[in-house]
Amino acid sequence: MPSPLTLPQIVIVDLGSQYSQVIRRTLQELGYRSVILSPEKAEALLASHRPKGIIWSGGAACVGDAGAPIPPKRYLGEVPLLAICLGMQYLAAWEGGKLAKVTQRKEYGPRLAQVTAPDSPLLRGVTDSAVLCSHGDSVMAAPPNFRVTAVTADCPVLAMEATDGRPIYAVQFHPEVSTTTHGKTMLSYFVRDICRAQPDWQAADL
Repeated sequence: MPSPLTLPQIVIVDLGSQYSQVIRRTLQELGYRSVILSPEKAEALLASHRPKGIIWSGGAACVGDAGAPIPPKRYLGEVPLLAICLGMQYLAAWEGGKLAKVTQRKEYGPRLAQVTAPDSPLLRGVTDSAVLCSHGDSVMAAPPNFRVTAVTADCPVLAMEATDGRPIYAVQFHPEVSTTTHGKTMLSYFVRDICRAQPDWQAADL
């Protein structure tokens, strides 16, 4: 177990995404250390460490698949959470939203995100712009006590956030990749403003 001085402020729970390392690298570019852990290792760390924020990555599996990675629920609603793609789908399923297995017009590749809640702490000042989507299953209806914050022409719930005071945010696109025009800004809002993490990484730390 790391010493208290080296414990990460941001824990990335890897659900099988090919971009998990990109999330970590983007957070480093913003000045924040993080750690990527499997759901099992994340659960073990979170049992004794309360981070500033948690990110659930995407992944190729679907909710309910045999052997699919399942993110830990510890601190859900207490510590700021950003759920990405598969992470968002788990969140929607657990919170009472509606999932659908899309067989036609699956969202793969760049899409135009339309921001429907410009006052969102995650999306403030973000204009309608390109995002990278990569999912078959989709959240078709947000859970109770959530609001939709962005859509695409084919996805009625591209992004959502809790409205009951819990710091929970979710997106069905990858904010960590360069294809998503304002993704780095969104991640900055999450770690700096929502999580209130303190910069703790610089290139000299390599």
